[in-house]
Parts: sequence; C-alpha cells; structure tokens
Amino acid sequence: MKQFRVGILGATGAVGREMMKILEERDFPVAELRPIASERSAGTKLPFRGGEVSVVAASDSAFEGLDLVLGAAENDIAKQFAPAIVKAGAVFVDNSSAFRLDKDVPLVIPEINPEDVKWHKGIISNPNCTTIVSLVAINALNQISPIESIVASSYQAVSGAGVCIKDGLMDRCEIVNNSGSASTIDQSGGTVRNCFIHDNTVVGEGGGATVTGGTLEYCTLVNNKSTELKTGGIYLNQGKDKTAVAQYCV
Repeated sequence: MKQFRVGILGATGAVGREMMKILEERDFPVAELRPIASERSAGTKLPFRGGEVSVVAASDSAFEGLDLVLGAAENDIAKQFAPAIVKAGAVFVDNSSAFRLDKDVPLVIPEINPEDVKWHKGIISNPNCTTIVSLVAINALNQISPIESIVASSYQAVSGAGVCIKDGLMDRCEIVNNSGSASTIDQSGGTVRNCFIHDNTVVGEGGGATVTGGTLEYCTLVNNKSTELKTGGIYLNQGKDKTAVAQYCV
C-alpha cells in the first residue's frame, strides 16, 4: 500500500488535533506526519502513534515534499498558503470556507459526489458540518422519495469557533453556575445559556455565489455544489431573514 507524506495546516487547534486522532484511529498509511502551525507553536510536541511529532512553523517551504495537506486553519491562512501547497505538488484538502464557493474548486462530500475529486487542480474543499450532516441524510432519503423542498435550521456548538472560544465559554459557565445568575458576568459575549444568530460574514454579489444577501453559513449551504444531489435541484427555503442555518446554540 502506498504511504503518504501528510501535513496538517493548523495542527495545534481543536480540528487539527482531531484530524491527527482520526488518521491514527483509521490507520491511514502515513509515511510522515508534519504538523504545521503558527511560529509561536513551532517545536511543540504532539502525540501520534505512540510517539511524538514536532510542529513546524507555517511558511511556503513548510509544504515541500508532502503529498497531502489537510487544512484546519482559518480562511485567511488557507488562502495565504494554498498557492505554496499546490506549487509543492501536494493536494490541499481544506476544511475552511475559503474555497467553498469557488467554481474552480470541487466541493466534495464523499458519500454523495466522490467523483468530483477527479477534476481538482490541487485544492479540494469540503462543506461545513451543517451541510455534510444534512445532505448525507437528505441524499439517502431522496433516493427513496424525491424531495421537493427543504426548510433548513441549524443549531451549532460554540466549539466550532475554536479552542479559545470554547474554553472562554466554559470559564463563563462556571462563573454562572457558581453564582446562579447569568447577569453576574459581562454579557457582551452573549454565549452563556443563550441561542443567537451567528455573527457571520454577509455574502454579497459575485464570488461564485448564486444566492447572496445571507450569512456565509447560509449561502454555503444553499450554494453548495453538492446540494443538487443529481436530482434536478432541491429548493432550500431561505426564510424571512436568510439566517435560519446560521445559529449557535449553547
């Protein structure tokens, strides 16, 4: 079996660490694992397969010699290093939203449209958690009985915003639980015992999006190139405020 030299961009974050765990759990054929993160994390040791691997500082040269790079970093980081990854000859499978609406980048859910990886040009994007979980189920149901319309609502965990936000929420929850009242802390964060509209970028005209005017989370679901499911197109109800799929629930 072929062995792959794998890099993880954003390896020290919550998603990056989970990627490392899954590579190990599934016994993915890794000849070399190269965790890549910010300069301040360089040299940090991370556990992998009973040993440790050292974090490499992100730079254009950090991707040389790799076959596959898994992206677990923010949009700006993904966009910054994507050209260097492709130039190095690696395939960049990105978990951010940086390329999800790019018509030249395949947006793939393996259970639905795995064949689209064949036309990649060095970058493969995957949808967000809302889209993947929803469409895998919807696709299966649609094979049995064609779906005419969908009203989509998503309630997501704050942990999706990263380790720092999650840890901050836990600290705030402890304060509230000890005091018995959420009014005892600064409510500007708004996350404790709350459900609120996700403060997300509003998508404007252009950029490959066919539906605009809603949050990025919403437009990603509606514009996802996998949502048609080869059924002639499923209509997703936008709702009055176009934010139904863009909420966090704590």
